[in-house]
Amino acid sequence: MYTEKDCEPCDGSQCLIDRVVVLRQEEKSGQIFLCLWGEGSGILAERGALRLICLENGERHIGWRENMLGILRPELLGEKERLHLSQICPGGRKPEGNGRYWGYCFLEDGRLSDGVALRSMEEAHRYVLMQKRYQYRIKICSLDGQVILEERQGKRVEPSGDLLE
Repeated sequence: MYTEKDCEPCDGSQCLIDRVVVLRQEEKSGQIFLCLWGEGSGILAERGALRLICLENGERHIGWRENMLGILRPELLGEKERLHLSQICPGGRKPEGNGRYWGYCFLEDGRLSDGVALRSMEEAHRYVLMQKRYQYRIKICSLDGQVILEERQGKRVEPSGDLLE
């Protein structure tokens, strides 16, 4: 069970999109989630609603800021949850269909996740940004298998230029 000590300091105005957040244990669907949405306008946003994906079981969920303990420290995210996270497309889009690029995440022991189809360079860039805090190694490849970008431990390995920027 995670506690506030397992979380990074977080004030109420911090952007939570693409961050792994911890909710109080009373949430029935799990405790750690990827936050897809938590800002904006409308009645739900004003009440502190968060659109989430549970990293323990993959279910979509609406949670509340008031039930959030904080942003999980990246080193505390478990293997199973890292693999689950690696299969989520930016914005929570289902990873089905064809893409122009493929995103892969690797654990430290070299195991890799199934590839995720990414539709555009913008989506590939967001995938890297979403994963880099939590994954040991990330690769973005073209359809023919050419490595477009590789990062290890949050640092760019390939290419040496800033192709995605």
